[in-house]
Amino acid sequence: MQQQSSMENHAPPQITPPPKLAAAAPRKALFFVGLIVVVLLVAGAVSLLTRMHSSRVLAETTVQNAVPSVAVVHPTAEKPDEELVLPALCRPMSSRRFMRVPTDICCAGTKTSVRT
Repeated sequence: MQQQSSMENHAPPQITPPPKLAAAAPRKALFFVGLIVVVLLVAGAVSLLTRMHSSRVLAETTVQNAVPSVAVVHPTAEKPDEELVLPALCRPMSSRRFMRVPTDICCAGTKTSVRT
């Protein structure tokens, strides 16, 4: 008897079907699908126009900020008797402080001597 009562307690639960809902009217469903399609088309058009405008502005800015072309100058020959004058003065360094060079490094194996 006890086996029978335990079987009754472990019986599979009854599955209840979901409540029946009325189907949406075909016109209402088509309206919502159409509305979603129109919203997506408008969003795509706005995105496309924004990209076109940005591209146009970038092209105009690039043209305005472009590096100007280089002007080519052809050199002319100077008279050969003129001296070339440089904007700096070249003098030898005569300070002893700068003239000290270790003789074993620079003159190793030579007979020349360096004054210090």
